[in-house]
Amino acid sequence: MMIWKNGGGMINFNNDFTFKNATISHNSAFNGGGIFYGVVAASSVTFGPTCTLNNNTAKHYGGAVFQSPALVSDQWMQNATFENNSAFYAGSNAAWYTRPSPDFCVDCLFDINNETRYDYGYGYDNGNGFATTPTTASFGNQSCPSHVYVSGDEFKIEVLLKDYFGNLVKGPLLFAQKFSVKIDVDPSGSNCSLNGT
Repeated sequence: MMIWKNGGGMINFNNDFTFKNATISHNSAFNGGGIFYGVVAASSVTFGPTCTLNNNTAKHYGGAVFQSPALVSDQWMQNATFENNSAFYAGSNAAWYTRPSPDFCVDCLFDINNETRYDYGYGYDNGNGFATTPTTASFGNQSCPSHVYVSGDEFKIEVLLKDYFGNLVKGPLLFAQKFSVKIDVDPSGSNCSLNGT
């Protein structure tokens, strides 16, 4: 099977179209195994009244669908069935670069079988197989440091990354990409903030 860089089944940049009773199946790509939207301006895209996306795989994000970066029309899939899609990093059924369309899929059915969701058993998404790239950072099992000392000693601070849905970012993405995190501590040491990804 050939693996396309983006959009194994189809790729779209700012075009308006409607697909009726479409099936997008057995495709593979780095992002958007089935469909990739490289949208830089709002466009009208509709799949319906029925559609099926099954057995699509992504080596990075969005087994069935990946959308980056702007939003298309809010409701653009109707009565869709997502089955046996998988992603190595995140979003077995759908992934977004920053945040999802509010009503991405109306009256849709999602396969939530964890055994078929990921090629290698890694990755993250919510119960519908949705995910975004990491959007927030928070402290792990400790609170913000109350004191900061400048010394030559090594110290560790656990930081958790989450996506727009609140999914904990885990799996191979953490080893494949570098993330920058900045801890700001006020002079009194009584307050600090964590900024990153």
